[in-house]
Amino acid sequence: DSWRPAEQRVLPLALWELREDVEKLFLREGRYPDVYYDVPVTTLRKGDGTTPLDHRGISLYTANYRVAAATWWARISPGLTKWTHDTAYGGLPGRECMEAAWDSQAAFEHALLTRTPIVQTNLDYWKLFDTFDPTFFQKLKVAAGLPPEVANLNHHLNTHVRKSFKVRQHLGDFFHINRGAGQGDSFSLIDALIITTIQARLIADQHPDVTFTSVVDDRA
Repeated sequence: DSWRPAEQRVLPLALWELREDVEKLFLREGRYPDVYYDVPVTTLRKGDGTTPLDHRGISLYTANYRVAAATWWARISPGLTKWTHDTAYGGLPGRECMEAAWDSQAAFEHALLTRTPIVQTNLDYWKLFDTFDPTFFQKLKVAAGLPPEVANLNHHLNTHVRKSFKVRQHLGDFFHINRGAGQGDSFSLIDALIITTIQARLIADQHPDVTFTSVVDDRA
């Protein structure tokens, strides 16, 4: 798969309609072509970037896979938007990450004006996408209403992928992984929104006086 995004953008609609049969074949077979499973990983520096953990790995999937995943995202997101909790920000239409900061600021302004005690706790997932268990999230996607064949195909990709670190134009050796979801994959974003919505509902049920807000900012 040597397609480039710039080349895909000039393809006529008729070719994309023919592509539908190819995508249906993947669903029936339950796997992608071998080339989809070789995924280079480029790293973006976080903060000083002085250690390997101070970098964010971005999985560079093939262009055709990115188009297919984005197409599923476009089909799923309208229903997902209705299902996710109201204070989930990032990755959803009309819910930018900065809106969470406005909500927080408004809460503090209200507390100051009314002299009401307020406590805010900020928590950050440590390597969120890197710790995803593929089998758990495959079952979670099905339970949330995604077509099983779509969840199974994504599971097969995440459990058979071969990754390689990319530094400029150089690739390291490919290695197998058994955990994690790729940053740069639309399905990873769906997983994150589902799990944070479940947490929001749990907190609302157990602690109705607590306000919960989530922000998914790893959307490369």
